[in-house]
Amino acid sequence: MNKFRKTLSTLLIPTIISLTGCFPVSSSDLEGIIKGDKVRLVRKNLCASPVHTTYLYATKSKKKEICYVDYDNDLKLDNVRVCIPFEEMKFYDINDPLDRPIMEEAQKQFEEYMKIITPYLQSKEKANLR
Repeated sequence: MNKFRKTLSTLLIPTIISLTGCFPVSSSDLEGIIKGDKVRLVRKNLCASPVHTTYLYATKSKKKEICYVDYDNDLKLDNVRVCIPFEEMKFYDINDPLDRPIMEEAQKQFEEYMKIITPYLQSKEKANLR
């Protein structure tokens, strides 16, 4: 039975990739503490696309995590999720006029984090080119 599963997965994975033409690639580019907040930056892209989606997770306190989402890597937020585990999750979108004030504040926070993160990412990319 184990050999059957291994053979099946060996056949299915390349077939799925060839049918879809792509598979998502993600990497955790940064984890650390910025201004007292636990921060994790994840960039995902499809295949070899130069455009990726950026997810910046910031745990503001033990009870509150904010996920800043930039879908097209233009450093302009597309949406924000605020999660208080086991209590509530709120979703804000740039296209909703009622969410605009919250999105403007979230954009400022995102830019502050990215000012600190960007130099690190640039030095990491330069090191990878060597």
